[in-house]
Amino acid sequence: MSGHFLWALVAVALCGFVARALYIAFVGPHIAMGLDAAWYYVEGKALTEGHGYVDPRWWLLGGGFKPTANFPPLWPVLLSVVDRVGLRSDDANRMLGAVLGSLTVVVTGLIARRVAGPTAALSAAVLVACSPMLIAADGSLMAESLYVLLIVGAVWLAYQALQLPTAWHFAGVGAALGLAGITRSDAYLLLPIMAVALVWRVPSAHAWRRVGLAAGLVVAFAVPVGVWTAYASMRMDGLALATSNSANMITGANCPSTYYGKLLGAWDEHCAVNIAPDADELAVAAHGREKGLDYARAHPARLPLVAAARVLRVAGLWDPVQTAHLEQIESRNSAWQLVGWGYDLILLLVAVVGAVILIRRRAQIGPMVAVVLGVVVTAMVSNGNQRFRLAADPIVAIGAAVSVAAVVGHLMRRRSIIEPGR
Repeated sequence: MSGHFLWALVAVALCGFVARALYIAFVGPHIAMGLDAAWYYVEGKALTEGHGYVDPRWWLLGGGFKPTANFPPLWPVLLSVVDRVGLRSDDANRMLGAVLGSLTVVVTGLIARRVAGPTAALSAAVLVACSPMLIAADGSLMAESLYVLLIVGAVWLAYQALQLPTAWHFAGVGAALGLAGITRSDAYLLLPIMAVALVWRVPSAHAWRRVGLAAGLVVAFAVPVGVWTAYASMRMDGLALATSNSANMITGANCPSTYYGKLLGAWDEHCAVNIAPDADELAVAAHGREKGLDYARAHPARLPLVAAARVLRVAGLWDPVQTAHLEQIESRNSAWQLVGWGYDLILLLVAVVGAVILIRRRAQIGPMVAVVLGVVVTAMVSNGNQRFRLAADPIVAIGAAVSVAAVVGHLMRRRSIIEPGR
């Protein structure tokens, strides 16, 4: 890897950081902090002050330190680390997202270089650095900043595992996905897809070797997830697998308005089961999940249409104006979201061409396809929120960059034919 390429990639990442810092400075003050972002922010403060992972609402109401599993822990833990070094304001916490976003730019470039060369790599890095959706996510105080970085990190490690399929390399992929799992629960769905994508490509006549590598990946995933589950379960006197907030998501996505009304495939806050600070969190969550699943089971004929609408919403192909307005509750600006929708739609169309080029070149695209499939599956079983696609946005950028690199290469070859003496 040449020094010129690395310096160019770092320069693009710095530009991405500046873009995010400018967003935080000039757009951020005009966006109300959403409830989820506020929860993460206050939870970070509770951890900094040594209260453990407690419900910040109950703590702020003076009710004491009530254990919670409402959201995965890694993002507020990272916010508490920033707090401990003296950067306690909400803007300082948002800047952590800007740093993580610039690292995502770097890792995306490294993946693209491996798959399609330096021109595509720098093009992909630029596209991620300039992505309005990713810029907004990195300035929102939400967990997506960390989640997207961990997912692209897992993809990069997956390519190392394909090149040298050892137990350690596969465990590295599993560990990255495990950390993603205690950042956002989407990673639970991505795990089996990524495992199949990797094991299928392992050149081995021994089936047991493939089984062993897959087992190593799963075990490495289970370590951080298991530590979190054990910690939360012991403190809450019940099994706290993943998060209790899944009840809110399931009930809000499975109700009359999201199956038959104008919110088809979306999420309706009026249907959601919100867990009161003084309630039995695990019991209410279990009841809420069952309520949402019961509604889905009672309307099986609508499930294909609802699932399709969810995927189309996530892809920006179903009522983007309504989707942009719905996402204002998550520290987003609807006008900015619409700009991002246009940007992403163009990238998606160009990326399809790039995917065809990679397939014709017989490039290794399994790890990237796994992420895209993971996003599709997440959308199908949850709801059509566009932030669910953020993990796939760097992959889409790589596909688009392959198209850009192909055009650049064609123009350079044509010029060399026209001007052979130069």
